Amino acid sequence: MGDSRLLVYFDGGARANGTAFAVAGAGAVVYRDGVKVAEVVLPLPTVRSNNVAEYEGLLAGLHLLGDAGEAEGEECTVRGDSALVVGHLARRMACSEELKPYLTRAALKVSSLQRRLTLHIEHVARELNTDADALSNAAMDLVQRQRPTRQQQETMLANFRRSGLGKALSLIEMGKAYGKEIRIARARRIKVMCQGGIILIAAFIIYDFRFAEPPEVIIPAHVRRKRRADELQAADEAEREARDTRTG
Repeated sequence: MGDSRLLVYFDGGARANGTAFAVAGAGAVVYRDGVKVAEVVLPLPTVRSNNVAEYEGLLAGLHLLGDAGEAEGEECTVRGDSALVVGHLARRMACSEELKPYLTRAALKVSSLQRRLTLHIEHVARELNTDADALSNAAMDLVQRQRPTRQQQETMLANFRRSGLGKALSLIEMGKAYGKEIRIARARRIKVMCQGGIILIAAFIIYDFRFAEPPEVIIPAHVRRKRRADELQAADEAEREARDTRTG
């Protein structure tokens, strides 16, 4: 594609990418008819990811378009050397959960600009993106100057651990770990006790079922009276028969 009258280049990066010592920054520049009309250096002191820095560079470049005095319907080309970011916007590549919020912001900004511009987003080689790359490196330099070096941070951490507060925090952490072990051991004991109790109750139930005496049968009073009357009547008849036999 040939060059548009309005060109935006963006870039972002992170030194020691993905670590606690990462230094990130982004930059963007806008050209109209080959003349630089706007640029931005964007330090990112809280960013630890190179891909996030690239997205921040893209967003900065899109915001710069408002300072370029673009005309309605003007053609504009946005270029960056991040194949990942350009691939996301073109829906050619899957986006991770970490980058989805940035993709959403960029897509909304692009959609807003496309209402008044003919906007194209292209991937270019790094050697064709030198101005934006220099701006992002300048941003990283700013962050690095404001932050202690890795050696200084490690020294500060070691001094803190040797201090009274550091030792106190270490003891607190040890106490938390010991408390967690106690809670786990207690939960295990309760579990074993519950299992033992269930087994004991089951054993009592089985014993009662197999060896206990049968329950006493309760006979109603009127049935007992009738049985007693029958017994007395049978005894009278037996005595009468015995008397008859003696007299005969």
